Amino acid sequence: MVQHQCSWSFCNALVHLPSGLAFRLRLPTVAMMACTEALTDFAQAVRAGRVKQILLVLDGIGCHVSPQLQVPEGVHLHCLAPYSPGRQPAERLWPLTNEALADRHVQDLKALPSVQAHRCLSLQTMPEVIRAHINVHW
Repeated sequence: MVQHQCSWSFCNALVHLPSGLAFRLRLPTVAMMACTEALTDFAQAVRAGRVKQILLVLDGIGCHVSPQLQVPEGVHLHCLAPYSPGRQPAERLWPLTNEALADRHVQDLKALPSVQAHRCLSLQTMPEVIRAHINVHW
């Protein structure tokens, strides 16, 4: 007898298109507070601010467009049109993240986040692989 269980884990990927450098975060939820935390961590990591301005192109889910979202100084958000994931280059990275989890048996669901985190950290050291997957004609 097999007992199937599900557990959700959310991974954010912010990618610099020309270089393929990626910043990934694993979040417990996609709620607005988690999105604010992710933007804050990202802004600190890339040293966004008055001198360094960053434009993030996002998919426009609820937490990305919430007026309550706190956007750090130096970070500007641009949301894509609804239902247009094909225009978001980062969407092409999910197969790279998921391949570490596909067809894999784990004894406990609590082990999955660490497997995913390890894969995300590994991908951050491979900008050429990321760049190859996000290469867009436009």
